[in-house]
Amino acid sequence: MPDRAAFDSAASVQRQFEETFAADPNIVGIGLGLNRAADGLAISVQVSAPPTAGSLPEQFGGLEVLVVVVGRIEAL
Repeated sequence: MPDRAAFDSAASVQRQFEETFAADPNIVGIGLGLNRAADGLAISVQVSAPPTAGSLPEQFGGLEVLVVVVGRIEAL
């Protein structure tokens, strides 16, 4: 499990990612989670539709970027 320093560093990278990509209308959420190998942190990006090829990087600031298609989010 990542230590506090690793989490703080990843949170800083997450904020940079948000500043760079949050204006994309398909992005509905950005957070931190475990990477695919479950041995470090990754940026988790929830999108309403699959991203266009190349619109989101596979890595950002040294962190893996995991894209999860969650569909359109609507208030009930």
